[in-house]
Amino acid sequence: MTGMFCAANATSNEEYKSILKKRIVIYAVLAIIGAATAVIALMFGKDDYTSGFFSGGGTGICIASVIFIVRSVLLLKNEAKLKTDRLKNCDERNCAISFKASRAAALGIFIAIYCAAFVFAAYNSLVATVLICVIVAYVLLYAIFWRIYSSKM
Repeated sequence: MTGMFCAANATSNEEYKSILKKRIVIYAVLAIIGAATAVIALMFGKDDYTSGFFSGGGTGICIASVIFIVRSVLLLKNEAKLKTDRLKNCDERNCAISFKASRAAALGIFIAIYCAAFVFAAYNSLVATVLICVIVAYVLLYAIFWRIYSSKM
């Protein structure tokens, strides 16, 4: 299974190396954000649940990012594994499966948030309003990215 955000469009190992180097930078930024989240949560958490929740989430993001950095660096050092990983990530079938799975997941989340907004409307109007705003943000982002990609493709 290829990760949701891992599909690549590289035709050579050199192109794939540059993609991996960009991913390493992104992973490093995520590791810093995760570590900062954990530290801030431990320093300024207002109760045990909140500080534990955010410090655990931040630590998890940081550790996962470090694991992906190490994995990417090891791939950059081994040409055979690099080629195998490139072929797996650039496979048209895997990209199509990932695309369809992402669309289905997005639709499922959209419907779940919409249903949750109606349920919460009876109990807490603020939560319902936030959920509706998430749906509006999703639709706006979709429209913006559709416009961007339609002009590029």
